Amino acid sequence: MKALYLVGHMKTGDGEDGTGDASMMTLDLPGQLRNAVLGAADTVGRLYRSRRQNILDLDGRR
Repeated sequence: MKALYLVGHMKTGDGEDGTGDASMMTLDLPGQLRNAVLGAADTVGRLYRSRRQNILDLDGRR
């Protein structure tokens, strides 16, 4: 089984309606590239550090 891992930076943005009522985390990619990558992904994870450990969160929870 082949796998492709893309690593990118996250950014915080306003919700889709632009009212600022909701904030979301999304990949910091230009234009439609973000939509293409996220639409084709089987899963999206978040990699972060806690003390001296690197943690890959695939559940979307902290």
